[in-house]
Amino acid sequence: MRPRTHFLPAERMRPDLLLLWREILPRYRDLRLLYLLETPWAIVTHTRQILRASPSFLAFGAANAEDAIVGKRPGEFLACVHSAGPLGCGTTEACRQCGAAQALAQALHQGTPAHITTAFLRRAEGRIQAINAQVTVAPFHVGFTSFALFSLLPTNEATEHQVLERVFFHDLLNGMNALVGALTLLTEQHTGEMDEFLSMVLERAWSMVREIQAYKTLHAAERGTFSVALDPVDLAALCRQLVAIHRPHPLAKDKHLAIQAPAALPMVSDPQLITRIVENLLKNALEASSEGTTVTITVAPEGAFARIAVHNPGVIPAEVQARIFQRGHSTKGTGRGFGTYGIRLFVENYLAGSVHFTSTPTEGTTFTVRLPLRHPLAGPERLDTQG
Repeated sequence: MRPRTHFLPAERMRPDLLLLWREILPRYRDLRLLYLLETPWAIVTHTRQILRASPSFLAFGAANAEDAIVGKRPGEFLACVHSAGPLGCGTTEACRQCGAAQALAQALHQGTPAHITTAFLRRAEGRIQAINAQVTVAPFHVGFTSFALFSLLPTNEATEHQVLERVFFHDLLNGMNALVGALTLLTEQHTGEMDEFLSMVLERAWSMVREIQAYKTLHAAERGTFSVALDPVDLAALCRQLVAIHRPHPLAKDKHLAIQAPAALPMVSDPQLITRIVENLLKNALEASSEGTTVTITVAPEGAFARIAVHNPGVIPAEVQARIFQRGHSTKGTGRGFGTYGIRLFVENYLAGSVHFTSTPTEGTTFTVRLPLRHPLAGPERLDTQG
């Protein structure tokens, strides 16, 4: 009986046939010409397993020799976070939304070439990394056997990063700081009916500054140039403070915010990063909640870890769940997809923790973050410091 999957078939070619075809294919002159191309490519079987690959394709994975990847599927070689399932690349619910899997399905099952933009998360050297790429899959036959040429061309984001650094992270931030300074001075000197309006404008300006700084931090984290700032922090007190701050927030209008937490939960970690993560979780939960409902944050110790769970009664559609941590994906519109992606990036790459979620019509949606009570980089002398 064939194993049931959520998308593409799980069957694989027998190892002896894989090795046989690996030896036969180089005999075809047209296929030998592929090695003259600089574009990263791989030849895959009708079961989506790699037989041959170019040096530039090999550079994406941990292996640097062709024979080390024979039999692997593209997502398995590229270390996609969803490829670790029991049936491998292409078989999970998340694979339904993967452009690479869709391109392979079109080429191998429909027999027509596919050119699709895709984005996925990979785990490289223990760290989460976002990949955006153009995938092209072209089917071909050798005798009566089907194969496909799988080409992966990462999107060049150098220009985008230049603009972000020059405009957002420098000019815009400097301009916003100047505006905040002017508004602060005006608020201190002005009295009368304009006070409330000036205070509102000043708060909005500060909010924009925080948003720009958040994107700057995210950009540094993606490049690997971000460093955690470790300090003692009472997680329970921090979360209670964030709940109090968000209760009068416009997103919380006609909704309830509740917290379940111990009297104190001391830990050594990065308080600013934790604050940003919890704020994102709370805002996302409030945005997904309807009037009269309750968003609950639960904080609790779990052995050497602390657990932060944010629950709301809404449910995330299945097609959205599969892409929830993908860079750039959001249900709120283009360019809004850094929230959950950023949470995973910071939790796993910088706070040595984990994040996952559950979402069902009966239980609602819960995002859960687990963080070590003592960050691995914290020196032992810091453990005795009282926060």
